[in-house]
Amino acid sequence: LKTTSPSAGSQTNILMWSWKRRCNMKKIKGLLFVVFSSMLSMPIVVSAQTTSAASASDTDWKTWLTLVASVLAASGTAVNIIFQRKNHKESLKAQVLAKARIEWMKEVREVFTQFIERSADYEFAIVARASNKQDEAVRDQCKKSQSYFWSSHHHLITYFPDSSDTRNQRVRETFEELVVYLEEFHSHINEDGDVSDFQSKLPILQGIPREAYYDVVLSNCTSTLGKYLKEEWDKAKNEALGKTAK
Repeated sequence: LKTTSPSAGSQTNILMWSWKRRCNMKKIKGLLFVVFSSMLSMPIVVSAQTTSAASASDTDWKTWLTLVASVLAASGTAVNIIFQRKNHKESLKAQVLAKARIEWMKEVREVFTQFIERSADYEFAIVARASNKQDEAVRDQCKKSQSYFWSSHHHLITYFPDSSDTRNQRVRETFEELVVYLEEFHSHINEDGDVSDFQSKLPILQGIPREAYYDVVLSNCTSTLGKYLKEEWDKAKNEALGKTAK
């Protein structure tokens, strides 16, 4: 590409120099065209590669997000099913407990009613015994009434076993007060005492007229058991409704 300036007097040399110069310029333009064409094509290739990579990356993220969303949805459904089954089991258990508690209360009322009826029969037999101490039939009837009464008492207290629940003990104490009163009364008559001079040693009957002894003890039994059963009924309702019984 190197050119030499011609001398001033040589026409031929001037023409040759001009022709070489034009040839050299064409070569230079051709090289420049190739270089600039290469430079212009590079950003296009890089841009296409970048776009392709970005598109692939977006596809990967969308796939992962879809997968994660599916896993979370499945996990949520599984947890929901587990909680539903647990709540269903607890509900069934509560209903069974409520039903058992209601059945228990029904039985207690029936047994308690029998206990009260036999206690009344026993007291009546004691009073009859006091008026007919020489009558063997009256004496036998009193013993029979006593046996029935004790049988009903033993049956009743089986529904209130010893436990950490102090209410059971309190209810049993009221039943035993009635037992103590009748046995005291019976012993007094068997020792040739009269009905009118009988005095109970029970604290609950101190200062109470003798004629009111039975009613006072019976009222105490009934009110204590009634309160107990009311609390049990509230528990049964709470269990049936799925609430925590207090």
